[in-house]
Amino acid sequence: MKRISYAAAFCLITLMLPVGAAAQNLVTNPDFESGLTGWTVWTAPPNGFWLGSWIHSNDCDIWVPTTCPYGGSGISHAQKKGSGGGNTHGGLYQQIAVQAGRQYRVSGVWSGGVTGNIAGNNGTWWEVVVYDGAVTDAVIDQAPGPQDAPIAKREANNLANNGVFQFDWEPFSGIFTAQSGTVTLALKTGSYFTYDAAGYHDNIALQLLSQPVAGATKSAALQNDADGSGGPGPGDTIRYTVLVTNAVDPDALDITGALFTDTPGANTTLVAGSVTTSTGTVTTGNTPGDTTVAIDLGTLTDGQTATITFDVTIANFPPGSVPSVSNQGLVTADNIAQTPTDDPATAAAGDPTVFAMQSGAAVPSIEFVGLLLLAISLALIAVTRLRMS
Repeated sequence: MKRISYAAAFCLITLMLPVGAAAQNLVTNPDFESGLTGWTVWTAPPNGFWLGSWIHSNDCDIWVPTTCPYGGSGISHAQKKGSGGGNTHGGLYQQIAVQAGRQYRVSGVWSGGVTGNIAGNNGTWWEVVVYDGAVTDAVIDQAPGPQDAPIAKREANNLANNGVFQFDWEPFSGIFTAQSGTVTLALKTGSYFTYDAAGYHDNIALQLLSQPVAGATKSAALQNDADGSGGPGPGDTIRYTVLVTNAVDPDALDITGALFTDTPGANTTLVAGSVTTSTGTVTTGNTPGDTTVAIDLGTLTDGQTATITFDVTIANFPPGSVPSVSNQGLVTADNIAQTPTDDPATAAAGDPTVFAMQSGAAVPSIEFVGLLLLAISLALIAVTRLRMS
């Protein structure tokens, strides 16, 4: 049977795995190119600007040393606060229809900064939170509850008088499971006893995550030619190489709780201690007396491949059989269907890996051997009697 290299097998499985199209962004006006369309503004308490409330715009008036705007369009959301002594919160939110029980990713970029006022007694925070349901300003003004999902947070506390804290544009991202059919995505900022404070947001996205797709191939190669025949046979050692891959799809979940198990096929015996893996932990196969392979692969991220190897020795074959070795492993995980290994040297999908012996000839049966021995014995007896006569 024709064999292909492990590198070719890896390329083959990578090309065969589907690559998902970009998931739809459920956020309206995510880059603020249309001003604040689709977003609701809130501030608490609703005081005058110079008393501590926030204003929202798309300009680039830099109140603290941050770089604005983000991206080539020159438009970002700007949220700014003037001097004020009280505790004030503000931000934007948007209510979005989702599917209960499904997982979503929230992502975007943000920056912010603040100048301290009363030395050692001030604070500012920037948050992105997904609230369960269509909630009100009063709920958003509170800390997230057990059904809500904090996505990202930055803080600056106890700055010196006129001391400056800033973080320039950086990405944020987080995953949540929708508890109901609606969520409220909130961009929140709060500050107390500070001078200027600002927060900037852009490229906000909320996208449904698809289920991951796993692929697994298994190749066989002669590792030790014990009898020097130049091909596999009884007493020789075969090395199996398994590639377990999470298909490339940035909008798919990671594979979690991944396990690989394998019981060597008939007429082969596992070489205990030969099991290796590039990812995770070998749980069975490297202890004297082990006859099966088990590997806890854990989490496989987008596009990640785990490489597993183990050796088996070939035993004698039953009389009358056609000598070949067949074997297939199994990949299971929390969020994928069971995936048997595939032989990359064949066109069939999900088939066992078959390794034929060198000659491919049938092993002689006991009847044939017996008849041959009987014929030789009779010939010897006949020769002996002729000599005696």
